[in-house]
Amino acid sequence: MNYDIRTRWKIGIGTTLLLVSLMHFLTPVHLGIYHNVYDRLFYIPIIFSAFLFGFRGGAATAVISGIILLLHLLFQWRVHVEIDLTGRYLEIAMYLVVGVITGVLSDMEKSQRRKAERAYEQLVNSFEKAKESERLAAIGMVAAGVAHEIRNPLGGIKGAFELVAEDIPPDSPKTRFVEIVEKEIKRMEVIVGDFLKFARPPEPQFSYVDINGILDSVLDLSRKKMSVNRITLRKEMADNMPRVYADPNQLKQVFLNIILNGIDAMQDGGTLEVVSEILENGKCVKIRIIDSGVGIEPGKEKFLVEPFYTTKETGTGLGLPIVKKIVEKHGGTFVISNRQDRRGTVVRVQIPVGAAAVEGGGADG
Repeated sequence: MNYDIRTRWKIGIGTTLLLVSLMHFLTPVHLGIYHNVYDRLFYIPIIFSAFLFGFRGGAATAVISGIILLLHLLFQWRVHVEIDLTGRYLEIAMYLVVGVITGVLSDMEKSQRRKAERAYEQLVNSFEKAKESERLAAIGMVAAGVAHEIRNPLGGIKGAFELVAEDIPPDSPKTRFVEIVEKEIKRMEVIVGDFLKFARPPEPQFSYVDINGILDSVLDLSRKKMSVNRITLRKEMADNMPRVYADPNQLKQVFLNIILNGIDAMQDGGTLEVVSEILENGKCVKIRIIDSGVGIEPGKEKFLVEPFYTTKETGTGLGLPIVKKIVEKHGGTFVISNRQDRRGTVVRVQIPVGAAAVEGGGADG
């Protein structure tokens, strides 16, 4: 319930209690029939409070109503000893019974409603994921077909071109065009390879691996490029990291892709941070790779893991979707976002440690 609405209801309930109290204290005692009606009017704020604020609201309003009636009886009715007040005192107990029971029922109804809302949200999310899976599967089938049809003739073109290139002397003006063709053939091979990796990713070959060791090996491969781009590396590796049930080669592909993206985002130099940590009492590991580059254009975060979306002139737009697929195959989660100061990007990869977590569907959050 909205905060302002809650406040208004509280004011309304309090005002009702005040009005009923004034009617009790201002009405002469000999007009007993009116007081009987006023006693019943207390149920209105009690029931409303219980419905709106649950057990605590109902019980609190019942206690307040009971105290008001008790004071009224003690100060205005006890002087009339000939009047039996037993029923009036029992009314106070009934306030508490009605307030508590109504409040408990209200809490149960709210709990069931929240469960139904969560179930509905999960159903909607499952439906959206199913649609996304179908869409990706369709894209994957097309990509696989196209890549397969291109790969074979591309291999023939490459072989034929290599034979032709052998007859061109190194000092020939045509050498520059040979280099261009060789470069473009390699680029096409990369594109076809990415298509096939996305469409038909190989199944992970699981074993227990050292995450910190994998990160170190990937950083070693990236040191030359970091040096060229004048990038400072900061590492914060957790001690006693548990061995993770994963495919070491696929994890190297994941971290290499993320780190190279971070380096590319810092063309004028910067800082790359690699942090590993243990979560959930050793059940999960989390790796954060943080760059101080250009960051992500606002509103574009969700598109970065969409197939064929790229901000690079020569990119295929399949690098991060492949990374996401690999991480999910390991039962983990992959999240990319801007840093809080928007001076760079943070990539979070969380992976469960044990085989049971992978087989059971993955890590949370």
